Amino acid sequence: MNTWKGFDLADLRAFGLKQTAAGVEIPYFTRKGKHWRSKLFRPDGETHWLGKSKAQIPYGLETLNLGGHAVVLTEGESDALALRIAFRKLPVLGIPGASSWKAEWTTALDDFSAIYLSFDADDAGDKLTRSVLRSIPFARRVRLPAGADTRDVLQLLGRGTFKLLVEEARASAEVTAAHRALERVAKRRLVVDETWERQRRTAA
Repeated sequence: MNTWKGFDLADLRAFGLKQTAAGVEIPYFTRKGKHWRSKLFRPDGETHWLGKSKAQIPYGLETLNLGGHAVVLTEGESDALALRIAFRKLPVLGIPGASSWKAEWTTALDDFSAIYLSFDADDAGDKLTRSVLRSIPFARRVRLPAGADTRDVLQLLGRGTFKLLVEEARASAEVTAAHRALERVAKRRLVVDETWERQRRTAA
């Protein structure tokens, strides 16, 4: 087998992945680059963790050291790998399962002013999005085509399409923020108008 989930395995070796008789092993690293544990993807589609049990961490923590103002959270290892291949200088975290989000992971994102959520366009992805937004309400949702995941978009539609979806998410967030700012100003303006009317009536 020279490919896995549409990737050339040779391209994945740069991220520490290796192929064994049992399947494809994907290593998880800490923010400092220390190996944490590995997940095995078997040819039959089953997955399991290798080695002793440890606390769950997001996949790709070491990419946060790339810096910049933006980070993308996506669903699973293969989606994260697709982003890492397409955008080599982009910090990417893969959330290892639609039900695995932990609120304490937000502290790892403190250095980023723009957080994008690129989760699967299905019920599980929607559930994960809502869970993350409870922890990071200002995160920007990347809306993928119905039934697609991030890897699908990058492998089938290309890097440019994903950039367009991110731009849509950014613009949508800016419009929402502008509406909220206008609502706040409108409330304050209403106080001004009401005060003015009271003053006029008093003066009359």
